[in-house]
Amino acid sequence: MSTPKARAARVLGVEDSASGGLELWTLAAFGIFCVAGAGIVFLGARPGGRAPIWFWLHGRFLLVALSFLWSLVGLGWAWSHPPFLQRRRGRAFIALVLVVGVLPLPMPYPTSHEHRPSHLGFLLPLRGTWVVHQSGTSGGPLAALTADRRFGLTLVDPRDLERETPPETAQGWAGYGRTVEAPADGTVVWVRDGLPDRSPAAAGGGDDPELGNLIVIEVAEEQYLFLAHLARGSLRVAPGDEVSAGEPLAQVGFSGRMRFTPYAHLSLHLQDSPEEGWGEAIPWTFRHYESGESPMERGIPQAGERVRRGD
Repeated sequence: MSTPKARAARVLGVEDSASGGLELWTLAAFGIFCVAGAGIVFLGARPGGRAPIWFWLHGRFLLVALSFLWSLVGLGWAWSHPPFLQRRRGRAFIALVLVVGVLPLPMPYPTSHEHRPSHLGFLLPLRGTWVVHQSGTSGGPLAALTADRRFGLTLVDPRDLERETPPETAQGWAGYGRTVEAPADGTVVWVRDGLPDRSPAAAGGGDDPELGNLIVIEVAEEQYLFLAHLARGSLRVAPGDEVSAGEPLAQVGFSGRMRFTPYAHLSLHLQDSPEEGWGEAIPWTFRHYESGESPMERGIPQAGERVRRGD
């Protein structure tokens, strides 16, 4: 004989199933939750390598999609097997909601080099005054959306930021064609040239590699400097060339995809692999530059700063 409390629970649909035992969809939901938790712990351990980069870039979003789809499966099952709301089912739905709500949150990639910066001091690669449009150490999209450029910079001519409308061609940017110099001594590992400088109206799209024309320099063991978005045909070096700090290498261009900085600009970052898009970012510092009116012996420029190389 059922008690009034049990009858009320059945009416409200909040009792546990008395006869069905474990439901496979709830077990799978808890399994997805455990995998997501293990992935977060894995990232937090900062093991280095491609596996954590893949999970951060792709794996966590696949789990989010799977959690969303599996919650629909759970809703369908619960609707067809009343009472709809049971404690075990409620916990499964909460687990899936946590995965969907937490994993997509913007979080800087936890590089294994976080507290082991490069021992080198780099020169700013451009002469004159430039604005740091993006700096991974300041947060923003470089930190939230990229693993390799977690500490990267994008440098823009301040005159381009003051324009009310973009020019009709890439060559119309004030920063276009400015000479890019080597920030440190090293050996050129590989280069990419031949990609067109995009029209400002098509800055964010296209099928070209995101970094466009680029130069990759090995500046120390397992430290690779990327200089990207260079002008087509401006590269003066080839793989195997030895370069010295301050040596002209190429020109600022508008090649590739400008997702974060829709102006002619130079993008630069340091990572532990020569492979584009699959290296872990390495913290770094620059030497002998001016930030605003203040001389800096060593530091890392932040987003919004006007910087000028000290000579």
